[in-house]
Amino acid sequence: MSYMYLFLSACLLLVAANDIKTHKIPNYLVLVIIIGSLIGNAFFDVGISLMASSLGLIIGMGLMLPSYFLGSMGAGDVKLIAAIGTVTGYHKIIDVVLYSYLAMFLLAFIFIILKGDLIKLVTRYKMMLFGVLGGVVFYQKPSALEAAAQKIPLAPAIGIAALYVIFPENWYY
Repeated sequence: MSYMYLFLSACLLLVAANDIKTHKIPNYLVLVIIIGSLIGNAFFDVGISLMASSLGLIIGMGLMLPSYFLGSMGAGDVKLIAAIGTVTGYHKIIDVVLYSYLAMFLLAFIFIILKGDLIKLVTRYKMMLFGVLGGVVFYQKPSALEAAAQKIPLAPAIGIAALYVIFPENWYY
């Protein structure tokens, strides 16, 4: 087990707690992950090569930017994935991104169910589907009071996905 993975786990715990409490991911925590990983990989041979680490950052950010531009996640979430990429490298960041999307979907779905808005969500999407089938393409925005319109902290889902990718053997007991 790499010391970098333990370092990332501790940082992800802090980031997730802060995101739950404030709905913000502090830049300084993301920078701690990036700088710690790059220094560790460049000088102490504790994980992957500096090139793999840098590519992980670039690929992670590149894969998440479309979600940011579409408004489905904040800039802090994108920066967090990029920072995770410096630890996991380019060969694991794609898995982290895919599992993050899955975990975020499940988190949002549970949130909608707990808020009691599942019927509203299904009704809204049913209307949009019938509109598309009828030749009318439109998007019906959820009301401000619906769970689908509220922001939820995504760092816990991203953290769980990252931990699942870097510690896969510990999830099968």
